[in-house]
Amino acid sequence: MSIEKSSKSTPAKAAEGDAPSARTDKEHKILSAAAALFARKGFENTSINEIGAACGLAKPTLYHYFRDKDSIYAGIVLTVLRELCEAVEDDVAREDGAAKKLRTYMLSHSRFFEERYAEYVAAQLGYRNLRLPADRRTALRYRDRHESNLRRIIESGVSDGVFRRVDPSTSSRLVLSSLNWMVRWYKPDGPRRATEFADAYYELILHGLATSTDAVRSPAAARRKKAVGTAR
Repeated sequence: MSIEKSSKSTPAKAAEGDAPSARTDKEHKILSAAAALFARKGFENTSINEIGAACGLAKPTLYHYFRDKDSIYAGIVLTVLRELCEAVEDDVAREDGAAKKLRTYMLSHSRFFEERYAEYVAAQLGYRNLRLPADRRTALRYRDRHESNLRRIIESGVSDGVFRRVDPSTSSRLVLSSLNWMVRWYKPDGPRRATEFADAYYELILHGLATSTDAVRSPAAARRKKAVGTAR
């Protein structure tokens, strides 16, 4: 899967900070070619001429659809973030119960990462390459929305007694860190799919490393036990 296509044939430039829900075929072609280059070479090491050559368009044609290389990068980042949010939200909405929702969230995120690998990697280059404040605000809004969706799942699980009384913010950071870090080492042509790793992460996060609650006690639990004994 690549950046979404549209049957429209005329350009529809988005306002600053927007991630349009539909793009023209030419815009799709430009963003996909640029994403592959950014993922492989980095933003700074990719020229506008290389982007044009990769998608078979002259520089003046590129500028008809995007103002400059910065706006092409912003188009990739904002589109990826918006579509990641929407894809995960749609999948999670079909599930009942916090445990199933958490697993679906992790599988959906990792599936999107694998299917949109070049664009995802390019988007992960960092918000520092988003020059316009409006674009950075929009990117942060989508990021916060994605994280908030995960926190609500964990909060619901704690409230329902499915999960232990953990801090939802810390727990959501752990989940997202495990998923986002795959961008550093995952090989699309490797023997295991990204969803397999996400499923393994889910099992590990849900059940932990200990064979039982009595097999190991956390330092906090040990301190509480010691305090109770001292009080007696």
